[in-house]
Amino acid sequence: MSTPTHSRVVADSPLKRKRVSSPTPPPHVHKDSPHLLLALPALLAVPPTHPNHVPSLQLSLLAAKRCIELRTYSSVSMSAQVECRAWTTFVEIAMKIVGAGLSSDGPEGVPWARGLETEIGSAVTKALALAQKYPSLRLYKHHLTLQHAQLAHWQHNYKFARALLRRHATSLSPSTDPHPHFYTTHLALVNFALSSTPVDIPSALHSINALVVLSEQWNDPEVALLAKVIKLRALVSSLRWAEVFPLLQTLENELGLIFIVNKPPKPESSDELKPIPTAIAPLAPRSLNTPTLPTPPTASPTATAKSPERSTLWASLELHILNLGVLAYVHAGRCDEANIRVARLHTVLDSGVLEREGIREGVIEVPIQATNDHPIPLLIHTTHPRVLFHLAFLVSAVAMRDATGRKPKPKVFAIEGLKVCDRERPKDGQKPVGRYLSWVGLRVRQDVEERLTKIEADLLCELVSVCIQRSEFSEAEEHISRLIAHTRTHNLWSAYAPRIALYHGHLAHLLLHPARALDCYALAVHLASQQEHPTNMSSKPTNDDTVHAGIATARFIRVAAQAGEVGLRLGMIREGDRGSGVLGGELRAWGGEVARECRELGGTLEAVGRVLEACLTDEILAAKNQLKTSLSITTGALDNHLRALVLALVSAHYIHTATDYAEVMLGTARQLAAGLGAPATKPSPKDRVTQAQDGAKEPRKVGNARLGLWVGERFLEIYRRTGRDKRARQQTNLNAEFVRILQDIGSKSGQGQKEVLSEAGKEEETAVTMDVNVDVVMNTS
Repeated sequence: MSTPTHSRVVADSPLKRKRVSSPTPPPHVHKDSPHLLLALPALLAVPPTHPNHVPSLQLSLLAAKRCIELRTYSSVSMSAQVECRAWTTFVEIAMKIVGAGLSSDGPEGVPWARGLETEIGSAVTKALALAQKYPSLRLYKHHLTLQHAQLAHWQHNYKFARALLRRHATSLSPSTDPHPHFYTTHLALVNFALSSTPVDIPSALHSINALVVLSEQWNDPEVALLAKVIKLRALVSSLRWAEVFPLLQTLENELGLIFIVNKPPKPESSDELKPIPTAIAPLAPRSLNTPTLPTPPTASPTATAKSPERSTLWASLELHILNLGVLAYVHAGRCDEANIRVARLHTVLDSGVLEREGIREGVIEVPIQATNDHPIPLLIHTTHPRVLFHLAFLVSAVAMRDATGRKPKPKVFAIEGLKVCDRERPKDGQKPVGRYLSWVGLRVRQDVEERLTKIEADLLCELVSVCIQRSEFSEAEEHISRLIAHTRTHNLWSAYAPRIALYHGHLAHLLLHPARALDCYALAVHLASQQEHPTNMSSKPTNDDTVHAGIATARFIRVAAQAGEVGLRLGMIREGDRGSGVLGGELRAWGGEVARECRELGGTLEAVGRVLEACLTDEILAAKNQLKTSLSITTGALDNHLRALVLALVSAHYIHTATDYAEVMLGTARQLAAGLGAPATKPSPKDRVTQAQDGAKEPRKVGNARLGLWVGERFLEIYRRTGRDKRARQQTNLNAEFVRILQDIGSKSGQGQKEVLSEAGKEEETAVTMDVNVDVVMNTS
């Protein structure tokens, strides 16, 4: 007798056999079980780069709504804990949808998400009522309050959002609430203060200081370090440089970063100032794929760590501190300090820190002291590793201020960074690049992509700036066109319009289009002034301090454009008209105000402001002092573009009184001017003969030809006065070559020869002033 395979045999006794059926199956689970519905969002969660991320949000939202409806339209019993969890799940999913802009009325919105903001408010109210009624649900109150405040902040109800968090902070008790609740509340207050309009820096610093006090009181050094780095970023974005450097030094000491810079011996006299040489230190070829990093030969970058094994948070914060430190020292004109931090930044990135577990997704767990047997982790969103990697190219391009040479480092880093952007840009049908956790919302990915597009735009801006400094007109126009197309495509035009107008003004100024240059400068001032005082509020949620950074950038652009206009108007005034009429008096007063504002901003603009003051003053001693200070700033900043002009201006004051001293200055200025636009490869003598016989299609690259011609005219004047006829004939031939090159540039730009060539009978001071306007304002970009 055969036995079915689905049954089993049990021997009750030696004489009787009995077939027993399979065990009774478990009772059928109801299809509308609230536990199943609440489990669906976790099962459907996919990263924001997944093509089904939005459908998963829609299904998760429907599941949460269905679970909430069970209590009203079904006989299924639901406990208070399950109901509170259902409302909280609905709020979390709806906030992801609203944060991604899917509930807006714009083209990115979807019909099924309209009106979610009102539903979120109702859901938060009901969930908070349950959390306050039952002590076991107390933990939900903190999370719901943060979500409610975030929604109010997105809706630009800044006062209500911050008041809500302040009341919540006062209601927390250390005996009953875990420490992460205190930390996240203060971090949210800091975020709201930095991303509101206008930015409330004092409130942000107050919340940061309170966070530092709490973390030190509870022995959480990692939280204190995080708060200090946030404070450093806030101070840098608000341009409070007097507070930046002490805090930066403190943070570097806490991380164990020790940088030693052995400064070279100071020359005996300023007439021996030469272009600062650079030594080549090889970079690891793995990650950045960039050229070798130039550092001063006397700078010995030394960075020591407290311990060989560092936490994930410390590694991430080190990258942020290095980036902020580089920018701070570049602004201060201390490029020796900036270069060794760039070298350390490249070393850290090439070690593979961005691929470490806990950093590669952009979410880091902050280690804190446990307050009970089941501690709540403190997770924070940090800068995504893709942003940090792209930012390294931009920071390196900004730190390398020397535009001279055949392969200037700012240009090389900017080009390499743009290549990385093009390589990582997803093609049609390809999945976006980047790793994200499954519970991260679409808004995080949008924020990362927006930052990457801004970094690409800034790299293009650096490329335009270097090309203008090197008198590479065609390349500058090409990169400006690419920048315009990029900003138009990614809806960044309004943010970059003032800068683009300034670049057009610089280019027109360089090509001696005075009318167009004045129009571009005026437009840049107008657009930047609007960004300095924003009135229109964007409906898109914001959660970072880019608003305040945009205001600081707008002020810098406005002052740079005004400095360019002052320089151009000075150049348009002849010697006999200077200071004699009403226009001269107004220009002198306005130029003085612009120069003072340049000095307030510091950095490169301070050097520009002092040059303008030297051109506006009638006192020779005062002009010499201003130029001496400007020369010191440009030398420390390794800014050989502006340094060449300052040396030429200094030589003009000594050309009749100290000829030998003036010749040294003019020689250095000529050397720097020749390096501003040198070709990538040195042509051989045979190629030079061929080009001379056949005629070059493009103007020969000789660097800053206009400054080179002015320096050549001063040398010719000195040679004739001192009786050096042979040198005078050689200089005459060289000046004729400069004249031909300037004629080619003028004809290419649509200008006549009279606008291009310098006037032979013009006084030297007027000629110097013309060069101020043609050359100095280019550096303000």
